[in-house]
Amino acid sequence: MLTQSAIQVHLRQYQSNPLRTKMVTTGTLYALQEMLTLWITKDYNKHGHYFTSRVPKMAAYGTFINAPLGHFLNCILQKVISDRTSLKAKIIRILACYKDQLGRLGCHSCLRAEFPFPSRHGFPLSKIVAFGIRTYIGSVAKRKRIAGLRRGLKKVNRGDRVNYQDAPNNCEIGN
Repeated sequence: MLTQSAIQVHLRQYQSNPLRTKMVTTGTLYALQEMLTLWITKDYNKHGHYFTSRVPKMAAYGTFINAPLGHFLNCILQKVISDRTSLKAKIIRILACYKDQLGRLGCHSCLRAEFPFPSRHGFPLSKIVAFGIRTYIGSVAKRKRIAGLRRGLKKVNRGDRVNYQDAPNNCEIGN
């Protein structure tokens, strides 16, 4: 089955090259999430395409900032709390495991607790869940922005406060 073999290839790559695999996966999912959000909200550019300048920016953010930062912060956290046995350290370890992809390989063994799914599926499963949540939140935010533009309001940031002013009549928004 194609899906099963793709997951197996992904997991093998994750075991041999964890940072590179996280970078590719995260960048791809961030770009796909942005495209899906634009399609759901029908927020296209002036040429009628959903591929806006924000899509490669989100891919670059996921690839070069989010994935490496999360990877290295998790490595540092694991080194700091690996020898600790206090209640506080155990709570931090549990939160770190749930925060960082619900099961980085070997994470459930450090917790000595059972997850409802095998740890080898934790990284892809959590990426899919996070993808859905980010798509939903992005869609809701874009719908509110488009509704504000249609009402003739323009959001203007001024330091620490947000003001609304009349929008110009030539605003381009999707249908």
